[in-house]
Formats: sequence, structure tokens, C-alpha cells
Amino acid sequence: MKALSREPVRRTDYQPLEFRVERVALGFDLAVDSTEVEAQLHVRRADHGSGASLRLHGEQLQLLSIRLDGRELRDSEYQVDEAGLSVNTGDAGAFLLTLRTRMAPGANTELLGLYASSDTLLTQCEAQGFRRITYFPDRPDVLSRYTVCLRADRQRFPVLLSNGNLVEQGALPDGRHFATWVDPHPKPCYLFALVAGRLQCRESRHVTRSGSCGRPNPTCPAWSTPIVAWSARSSGTNSASASSWTWTATWLWRCGTSTSARWRTRA
Repeated sequence: MKALSREPVRRTDYQPLEFRVERVALGFDLAVDSTEVEAQLHVRRADHGSGASLRLHGEQLQLLSIRLDGRELRDSEYQVDEAGLSVNTGDAGAFLLTLRTRMAPGANTELLGLYASSDTLLTQCEAQGFRRITYFPDRPDVLSRYTVCLRADRQRFPVLLSNGNLVEQGALPDGRHFATWVDPHPKPCYLFALVAGRLQCRESRHVTRSGSCGRPNPTCPAWSTPIVAWSARSSGTNSASASSWTWTATWLWRCGTSTSARWRTRA
């Protein structure tokens, strides 16, 4: 598909969205050649909302199914174009919109959205990459809580990471496995992240100025673990440790690796 030309976004043109996406549940069936995503959007009409049509951004996606409160929509109730999806929601004040889409991460050479790098799947959603993962109001003023379930082949993708807290993981039939992540804090979709691949986790322990014990767990390719270990040692146990490690992790990420991290703070 051809890349879409970007129109300038001006502050003077800003209009509040007529709908709020309060919660998002994403289910990924991950593979390099073809990945399917089921997105459950818990939508509520804003107080100032008056229109019946919900406009969602979306690029280079194949729409497999669309349901509103469990009912499969007729072709006349939605419209798909190269820039997104428009859904006729009627006068409902709140509803559940369920979308199933397909994409090809291995063919994504623009490195925006979900793409493959060597043997790893990862995402780049800032600034407008989430619209290549599922249909969504891809704008920074839409704040949602996310629950993400990742499913993939265990041999090829033994580590499955996303934002927030790992709440469940286990085995699936046919050599696959899953991991469920919950991010309790509302965030814009450009902060969504996903990494799946053969990675290693190196745990470390740091004490902040307030006396809290932080445990950053950088997860990275095997070749980069000595660099991450060096960063952890050189940062010591002072308050600058987080910024020192963050610089190293950011550098590894920019080099095309699949570095991710979870920071757990314990009193």
C-alpha cells in the first residue's frame, strides 16, 4: 500500500473528541508474516458529543470483523477508507466496539506500528503509529487504560512484553504461550509498546533518594547484556541511576535492538 501524505495539524483547528475510549482490551496473535489483533474499545459519548458517527484512524489494516455491543454490523453501518473507519453508533451513550484486524509486520518497512527487526517483533507508536495496529482515535488527548494479551510461538518468541504489570502467563496448545499485561494508568495510544522475541532479563537493585528500593529489569538481546550490566554498575545506587540506565536503554533501542524495561518500586 502506498504511504499516505501527512496534512499539517494546527492548534487552531483543535476540536475535542465527541467520544471517550475509557478502556481498551487488545489480544494479539503474533507472527512475522501475519498478525491478527482483536481490539475491544469501551467507548462513552462525551457530554458535548452530539454526532452519531465515531471516526477512528487506521492505515494499512485489513478489517476482518466489526461488532457493536456483540452485534455484527452490516456494511451500511460502517465505512472503511485508506485513512480510517467511520462507525454509525446511533444515539448510544456508551457501547463496546469490537474490531478484528490483520497486518503483516514482516512487510512493514516504514518501522511504524508493529514491525519485525531480525527475530523480534516490536512497536513504534509515537507519534501516529498506533493506527497501524488497530482502528483507534489516534490522538494524544484520548487517555485509556489498557489490558493486553500477547499470544505467540514459544520457541520463536519466548519473551512477551508490553506496558504495565504482568498479571498472567502460561502455555497454549500447539507450542504457543501467552502473557497478559495490565496498565492501570490512563495513557495516550502513542505510549503503547509491545516487544516479542528471544530476549534476556538482567535484574538490578537501586535505592532512590527517598529510600525506596527500585528494581529496573532491563530486557534486551543477549549481545547487549554486558552493556546493560555496565550501566547498572556505573550508575551505582544513587538517584541518578535511573537516568544513567535510561540513556543506555534508549541508545540500545535506537540501535535497533528490542530493549524494554519494567521499574518496580517497593517501599
